[in-house]
Amino acid sequence: MSKIMLSQEYNRREFSPPMPVLDIGVSKPGADVPSRIIEAIIDTGADGTLLPRDILKHAGAPYIDRVHLVSITGERRPVDLYVVTLYLGERRVHGVQTVALPAGATAILGRDVLNQLRLHLDGLAGVTEVMA
Repeated sequence: MSKIMLSQEYNRREFSPPMPVLDIGVSKPGADVPSRIIEAIIDTGADGTLLPRDILKHAGAPYIDRVHLVSITGERRPVDLYVVTLYLGERRVHGVQTVALPAGATAILGRDVLNQLRLHLDGLAGVTEVMA
């Protein structure tokens, strides 16, 4: 049986039905510690991770490029791409290319990161668990 490395309750305050979330640390590549800890929605339907621009700026995340994002409705729009290191408990995920959202927006943790984790979403208990 796998050991639980990180466990967090779903966000019931802001979402109905409750939303699976994780607190993640964000830093520029090569930093030893995260510059900020934020709550991110776990979105298994999102190809990539999206973080608020103010969090990226605070972390000193390097800008990579301007690319196009295609939404689930097929809308295509230009977005800015940055690179970060993410911290999930004791686990670090390096070289995450993330789209910049407007400042103050809710962060989204997509499959680019989720597919690197052993993740258990327990909807009945309302708990997200990351396994070691």
